[in-house]
Amino acid sequence: MATDRPDVLTLLRQRREGGSRFGQRGDPWKLWLVLESGGQAGAILGGFVSALEALGYRDCFDGVVGSSSGAMTGAYFAAGQARMGTTIYAEDNCDGRFINPWRLLIRRPVMDLDYLVDEVMGRVKPLDCGVLQKLDMPVFAVVTRRDGKKRLLPLHGVSAAHVRANMKASARVPLWGSRNLRGHHLWDGCLCEPVPVGSAVEQGATHVLHLSRHDCPLRPYSRMRWVRHVEDMFYRWHIPGVYQALRARQQADVKGVAYMRLFGPQKIGVGCVDKEALWRAIFAAYRHGCVWLGEKEAPLPPMWRL
Repeated sequence: MATDRPDVLTLLRQRREGGSRFGQRGDPWKLWLVLESGGQAGAILGGFVSALEALGYRDCFDGVVGSSSGAMTGAYFAAGQARMGTTIYAEDNCDGRFINPWRLLIRRPVMDLDYLVDEVMGRVKPLDCGVLQKLDMPVFAVVTRRDGKKRLLPLHGVSAAHVRANMKASARVPLWGSRNLRGHHLWDGCLCEPVPVGSAVEQGATHVLHLSRHDCPLRPYSRMRWVRHVEDMFYRWHIPGVYQALRARQQADVKGVAYMRLFGPQKIGVGCVDKEALWRAIFAAYRHGCVWLGEKEAPLPPMWRL
């Protein structure tokens, strides 16, 4: 058994070439996949995990943890459906049924998570919760408690109803993703840990592959000034614990861990509904992921089309 710690990319290649499977490893390392939050910009992460899936790296990981949209993308990857799940960003989230800012005028949330999770992920492009329920590899969604503390919700080994509820909680942004404060006690994971590298380390990771839409670390609390001002007032008055968590979001601590960060080659906004721009970002991320893995460019999946 090897004792010298390899880097993340070397470990990925060794495991794929050796046909390594979870629970039957020939090495002592724990490699976790980390997917950050990002709303519609999560399409970039979808391109990355689709490259990992297409090139046979899905079984090389010992755990997956994601925050907000990263949790949804991670769930599709863990279920072996990354390429299908990635199409949701461009094909199902751009027609006004998921994101619609005009809903604020009738006191409804901008993002309709019921439509996204129950309709799209449940019926149109169904996430195979049966695979996740039988999965031995841990898959977690990061959520923020009402007091501002972090919590990990499982997407593996639980029923389809629990998977859907946990994904909704991880993407439930107060004010923008939900107006019902009394009925909810778990909120979007991006409020406390937008980059859940720390969660992977807490779960015993020795190696971390962090997929990011940025070419620099996430800047905490870096939205437009007027949006920040609205959120400040709303959170401070209604859920002060979440307000404090937003002001002091956790940063990734990777000390003592072999860590690699794959960042997006193309930038898109968290609320982007430009179908063509989303597809361009997905294609670019897919190709970038293939090159990063040192592989010849894999053909684009037939289901991907502008």
